Amino acid sequence: MQRFSDILTRFLRLVTGVTMAAIVIMLFLGVVARYVFSSPFFWAEELAVLGFIVMSFFGAAILVNRDGNVRITILTDFLSPRANRFLTILSDVSCIVMMAIMVWCSYELKLSRDLSLTPALRISEAWAVWAMIIGFCSMLFYQVVTFIGNIREGTPPKKQGAAED
Repeated sequence: MQRFSDILTRFLRLVTGVTMAAIVIMLFLGVVARYVFSSPFFWAEELAVLGFIVMSFFGAAILVNRDGNVRITILTDFLSPRANRFLTILSDVSCIVMMAIMVWCSYELKLSRDLSLTPALRISEAWAVWAMIIGFCSMLFYQVVTFIGNIREGTPPKKQGAAED
């Protein structure tokens, strides 16, 4: 399972990085085309929005893998290790349920967007929703791995930024 997790993380990082670079280049060229040549790219904004959707959901999955989400620990700092472990497991289960619901809702959204086309590019709006599905499935996978680790080993939750690449 660790090998799959590593491959998935590399894939998400690569796609997120390439998407960010493409957005920067595309928007720069769009500004130059608009203000220097008075001929804007009609598709640049729409493609940038699609890229931001990909970056948002893939980036969120990377954060779940790193355990880099914001955590308020004022309550858990005062609990016993046993109570802290219970809350960690409860939090993991809650996240797993929520991610599973979001995968299902994203799939439902994709079905409703299959025949809708974007205004400028005239491509299916379902392409943007695929980024949501892949992102939520990745988050669900990472959360299940974390949950299994917490159950088996009783490992405490990682501190923010503790995961090294």
